[in-house]
Amino acid sequence: MVDQRLRNASDSGSIVLVVGTGVSAALSGGAPTATWQGLLNAGLSALDLHTPAATLSYIRNAIEYGFGSDDLTAVLQAADRLRQAFDEVGSYAFTKWLQDNVGELRVSNPALLEAITSLPFPILTTNYDTLLEGRARTSVDWTDPSQMQAVLAGNSNGIGHLHGIWRRPDSVILTSSDYSRLLDSSSAQDIQRAASTLKTLVYIGFGTGLADPNFGRLIQWHRDTFIPSSVQHFRLCLNDELADLQREHANDQIVPVGYGDDYEALSDFLASLKPASGTISISPSGIARDVVSELQLDFENELTTDAILAEALDVVGSCALADVVRPPVLLPVPHADFVRAQRRQTDGGEVSRLDSFEVARSAEVLLVAADESTGLTTAVKWLALEAATYLGGAAPLYISFRRLGRGHNPLKRLVDAEARSHGLLPDRDSQIPPHVLAIDDFSPYVEHISDRAIQDLAASDAIVKIIGCKVGAEDLILEKLQRLGVDGRVQYLGRLTAADIRAYARMAAPVEHVQLAERVLNVLQTDNLPRTPNTVALLIAVLLRGGALGASKSQTSILDDYVAMMLGRGDPHEDARLGLDKNSREALLAGLAKALVTRKTGGLTEDETVAAFREILERLDWNESALELVRSLMDRKILRKDGHHVVFARSSYLHLFAAKRAAQDGDFLGHLLTDPVYFSPILMDYAAIKRHDAQLVSRLNELLARDAWATTANPVFELVPSEDVQEVALSESNLTRRENAQSSSKELEVFDAFSDTDEPPFPLTKEEELPRGVLLMRTLELVSSALRDSDQIEDIGLKQDVLENVLLHWGRLMGTVSADYGFRDFIGNLVDEMDAPDRGANYDDREERIDVLVRVFPAAISLGGVLHTLASRKLSRALERLVPAVVELNDDELTVATAFMIFALRDDGWVQALNTLLARTGNIWVIRNFFLQQLRSVYVGDEGAERLGDEDLLKLCVTIVQKAHSYEDALHRNADYSRIRSQLMSRRLEGLLGRRSQDGAPELA
Repeated sequence: MVDQRLRNASDSGSIVLVVGTGVSAALSGGAPTATWQGLLNAGLSALDLHTPAATLSYIRNAIEYGFGSDDLTAVLQAADRLRQAFDEVGSYAFTKWLQDNVGELRVSNPALLEAITSLPFPILTTNYDTLLEGRARTSVDWTDPSQMQAVLAGNSNGIGHLHGIWRRPDSVILTSSDYSRLLDSSSAQDIQRAASTLKTLVYIGFGTGLADPNFGRLIQWHRDTFIPSSVQHFRLCLNDELADLQREHANDQIVPVGYGDDYEALSDFLASLKPASGTISISPSGIARDVVSELQLDFENELTTDAILAEALDVVGSCALADVVRPPVLLPVPHADFVRAQRRQTDGGEVSRLDSFEVARSAEVLLVAADESTGLTTAVKWLALEAATYLGGAAPLYISFRRLGRGHNPLKRLVDAEARSHGLLPDRDSQIPPHVLAIDDFSPYVEHISDRAIQDLAASDAIVKIIGCKVGAEDLILEKLQRLGVDGRVQYLGRLTAADIRAYARMAAPVEHVQLAERVLNVLQTDNLPRTPNTVALLIAVLLRGGALGASKSQTSILDDYVAMMLGRGDPHEDARLGLDKNSREALLAGLAKALVTRKTGGLTEDETVAAFREILERLDWNESALELVRSLMDRKILRKDGHHVVFARSSYLHLFAAKRAAQDGDFLGHLLTDPVYFSPILMDYAAIKRHDAQLVSRLNELLARDAWATTANPVFELVPSEDVQEVALSESNLTRRENAQSSSKELEVFDAFSDTDEPPFPLTKEEELPRGVLLMRTLELVSSALRDSDQIEDIGLKQDVLENVLLHWGRLMGTVSADYGFRDFIGNLVDEMDAPDRGANYDDREERIDVLVRVFPAAISLGGVLHTLASRKLSRALERLVPAVVELNDDELTVATAFMIFALRDDGWVQALNTLLARTGNIWVIRNFFLQQLRSVYVGDEGAERLGDEDLLKLCVTIVQKAHSYEDALHRNADYSRIRSQLMSRRLEGLLGRRSQDGAPELA
């Protein structure tokens, strides 16, 4: 009697027959060479006249011992030596042996052949012979993955040879090295795993064949991956073998099934496996369609095709899902709460990110709540596919709540229609096979429809139910389900972390992923873009297509390209003559941005927005619907609803389009310049778009009148007497190797610890209410970025004058910030928060730390400002001309900021330039206690690790250290010079060895 599970698999068309050597022996009437042992023995006869007797004896003994004791290692050793002997005879000897002993096999049991090949299932075999092919079937082997895939998919009735075929000797898997080739073939292993995952494998004619290296690994993988597995595999055997095989497979997902008391019963048993009439559909190749597997594959292909990264890399249709889509970020709490929890956590523990695979595999009823435009649809589909794949024979079905209609059973009607469209319901009396149901955009606020849909959901026999909704709706949905006796759990869709972004970058550009991830992170932070998979994929596409991995392309240009892709740049279906294209939409959005900026508001009501667009369309004399335009731009995520208002989806979009308008509208530009600091984000984008407006740069430079920002006492530039400088050996520095090694991860943690919630488009605090340091910093960011991005100005004198003025004020910023009492209070609160467990334990130490941080933070702000808003190699020549003038002026504030600029650019000869610049500078605090650490980090850390001959930088570091000391004579100075130099070189070598060891590279002797 056929096992009921095997019968169900047959009736669903999900079986794959896997044929072993026992079938070849039966088909050929017991021909000795049909089995592996007989074939190896035949090899001895073929070698009898060409090989030493001792070698033949060794092979014979290994064969007898191996098969007699089921020692596969001994069998493989015999096969290795046999193949070597054939190679020693000549290149054709092995081919002739296969042809004479395997190719000459003939079918003597046509009834068994008919019983096997008449089953409408894909057939795989480990045999080298072509007995199964008969006259109607072709041969396919593991070296042709596309054809093997066609066999499994039912698109070919060929026989798939897992271990090769005699006609192609190079495909034959015989020796241990052959098995290594097969195990190393990712395509061959992937095809076998796909079959093992989705299909019901029925092993026929296997003795010890399932213990070979290939099947042994496959069975182990299936056992480890699917716990438990919803897809059972079966092994046909004689009734008297059943008990032994049940013990052998007790820990496997393989069920032994007895087919009779003797081999003759196999034909009748196989005939009984034919699917019942009307239960399956047949492909044009005569093979049963496995509609569930087909649906899983279609579902995966749709997700892959829809992935922006696949389109960006131009690999649509030629890559796997995992190559372009990463698992969703799932959190136990809403993203904002998660960020707050991460900020509070000191031991890294209480609230953690969830394992998306584990969530998908353990869910029964799962609610996924997400903020708008965070990738909910992709997340819901990914979870449904993962759950269906894990369950094996389950069909993933996706339903959008928006498609539900009125009337009774709206969800059931739509699910049935979806199932019929995929062939899961061949007739009205059929039941949908095991399936995973995913419902997207579920809203409990749509009366009647949502309540009836929840009733349908509660009554559904789906194995897993996944519901996607907006954050805020999850509790009501859960409550309604619980009233019907359905318990579910809620998970929240989070934003991508820096590690996720680096992983996406590695998928897209394995060689340049570090630079790519850095640029993406910079744009996300600078323009405050949403950290979603779509945003990251679009930015990667922009950066790769535009070749913008270098630092030369401005953030505004990258944002412009990003928004252009959202607006449809490159869409082959758009024709500006027949409707709106990307450029038309940009012009309309620029007009809307002007209207918002003029009113100093971030949004308008929907009616006001439609009216604004209607007015712009009238001026352009375009015959388009303003209402449809608003809806279209909201669908493209350029505009969004915020309560009763329509706003730009991100403030950076408003700034960009306002800048585009200003580039064409002089009156509007004049309006912006009436309050340049207030409108600074727009003016910065304008400078990057225009790039040659000298008048703008000159006008903005006036904001930095030298006398207006002068400072009196500046502790950052305090001259530190030698006797007050603490003797700290470089090897005892706070910047230990461990801290250096962790610095990048700390930066990433900082990135992850902040929300990507959009900021208001215009400042909320009036300019006169801003602290002096904040106002100067905003002004500096505006003037610096305008100078940097106005790289096509031909007035060289203007560039140099503005550069000098900007640098002077970056230097003055340090004193302005550190002298602010409010800033000191902020630092005090920060120190207290950092030392919360033992607050107040040492007040003197607390004040000392505050004194240090009050100087360090302004210096870091100034260096970061120069690096991120001013540094550009197109200003290198102006900077080079400026250095002698700075040396002559001997102004500490200008000198230090100029040093920061040189350090940020690091052009050829930068160390010599610093030596010249700092030669006359005394032992001031910011150089000795801040800038020196930056130089040391370059020399000791990652950036300088490979430049073992960088003697100039080493000398500069030692010179700065020695300024802090007084010496009795030249002899003592030289001795100390050697000591400090030796310490730095040792630290550098230790860092290099440590990095090479971590990377798996050989350490230096």
